[in-house]
Amino acid sequence: LCISLKNPDNSLFFLMKTTFTFLKQKMNFSNFWFRNGSIIVLISILVNHLFEPKNFPFNKDYEFPLFPIIVSIITGFLVILIASINFNHFKKKHFTEKINKKLLSRF
Repeated sequence: LCISLKNPDNSLFFLMKTTFTFLKQKMNFSNFWFRNGSIIVLISILVNHLFEPKNFPFNKDYEFPLFPIIVSIITGFLVILIASINFNHFKKKHFTEKINKKLLSRF
C-alpha cells in the first residue's frame, strides 16, 4: 500500500484528509461537549487513581481502575446533561419575561 501525499486523488489520502478536517472542526475546546467531556475524563482518571491505595500507580499491587473510571465518566455526562436541560428549561421559562414595573415590585 503506497500513499502519495502529492496525489490528492488517492481515495485513502482523501478519506484521511476529510476525517482529519472533520475532527479538527468538531474537536476544539469551543465545543461544549468536547470541552466538558475532556475535563470529566481527566478528573475521573486522576480521582480514581488517587482514591484507593491499590490504584495508585507507584503501589506494588497496582491495578488500573477501569470500571470506576467508566462509571464516573458516565455519571459526569449524566450530571452535565441534566444540568443543561434544567438550564434551558429555566432560560425559556423565566429569562424571556419582559421586565416591567410590576415584575420589579415583586422583588
